[in-house]
Amino acid sequence: MDMAARVRVARQRAGMTQSQLADRVGLTRGAVANWEVSERPKPNVSNLIEVANTTDVSIEWLATGRGDIVLPE
Repeated sequence: MDMAARVRVARQRAGMTQSQLADRVGLTRGAVANWEVSERPKPNVSNLIEVANTTDVSIEWLATGRGDIVLPE
């Protein structure tokens, strides 16, 4: 699974639309939509951290696909 798919999975898992995630991260819906397309620019590190925190997924999983989608409690 590439980063675009992981961003989409994280957003959907959190029950958010692209617009809702964009509002929480402080960007446009278009930016989030672009992240969810493999050939488009990827989120920068600070945006990845915001997405991970907002969607409650592991930053390592979101950025690299390694590890579990969520951190163990």
